[in-house]
Amino acid sequence: MYRIDNCSAQYSVGRTPGKFMIIDNYYNGGTDKYYFDTDYLSMGGSTHLNDIDNDGDFEIIIYPNNRHEYDYDNSLVARDILIVEVDQSFNLTQYELPFTPFDFHDGTSGDIDNDGDIDLIKIRVGQYAQDINQYYPKVLINNNGVFQEEYLLENHQEFKELFPGGLIVTSYKLADLNNDGNLDLVLSLNIGNLDHSQHLEGQDFFYYNDDLLVLWGNGSGKFNTNNLTLIEDSNYRNEHQIVLSFTFTDFDSDGDIDIISSSTFNTPNYYNGFALNLFRNNGNKSFTDSTQQHFDESYDYGSFFYEMYSLYSVDVDKDGDYDLVPGDAHSWNLSRIPIDNLYWENNSGNFSIKKIK
Repeated sequence: MYRIDNCSAQYSVGRTPGKFMIIDNYYNGGTDKYYFDTDYLSMGGSTHLNDIDNDGDFEIIIYPNNRHEYDYDNSLVARDILIVEVDQSFNLTQYELPFTPFDFHDGTSGDIDNDGDIDLIKIRVGQYAQDINQYYPKVLINNNGVFQEEYLLENHQEFKELFPGGLIVTSYKLADLNNDGNLDLVLSLNIGNLDHSQHLEGQDFFYYNDDLLVLWGNGSGKFNTNNLTLIEDSNYRNEHQIVLSFTFTDFDSDGDIDIISSSTFNTPNYYNGFALNLFRNNGNKSFTDSTQQHFDESYDYGSFFYEMYSLYSVDVDKDGDYDLVPGDAHSWNLSRIPIDNLYWENNSGNFSIKKIK
């Protein structure tokens, strides 16, 4: 699923309604394209697939970047998650969930209460059109297709008193990192050598903790900040990086799931190039930054590739292990022209960059 905005000579993304474009059988060279109108202005938060209604088909889950909806037309209100259903004949039905709208930069979904259906997690990135009700993470618990909105943290009141600025993140994803059958939540904002004055809220959680965070799941549908791991020193270069995405893979084939973050640099220009950081799972709810030991080239300041908002584990060379492929790559600095293709080949747990022109 792709989003096309009605762009003109003036940069207009987020200012005018666009379209959905769906390409049938895309990975096998499909060329049939289907276009659908939408009145959303910006889908910039996150778009991913999951089976919301347990019918065996994926729905498209869209977390809108509400700063665009709100800023460019003050008559518009911030909007909640959008669900798009596509049937076998490519008929499209879209409906907006009627709960608290957030300003999203990312989104994730999964069965966090282990009842067999997909729940949706909501964490904001900014404070556009936001009030205190939107400062703290929430979850839409799915009960046979009927959602109920609740605070994500079971110790919500305690967290609120400790961090009145709430929680702001640029990326958050679910994965079972300790093989206990429960989904865990990995999240972050910025990592590295930071100037705290740049934070949107002076008393939000990541004002005090500039590292990756793992909230360990217990299958209840809630998380607790008394059961967390901060991956300290989670940026070996100690430079200001904005975390854009996570992927999960067992790169060293030891049976547990490791974390790879995709970031972009904040200096010398805003959103400047990419950085990958690898965190080896030690199997005891701790992680070690192993980027230098296992990557021959893990960062670039925009000379040959843009920042990437997704990173996929794919066996590109069909050798039985998972390589790393960038996704959703683009740049705020439109003057740069990257190489046409890029991925990292996994060679016995070591990643070698492949630049294809």
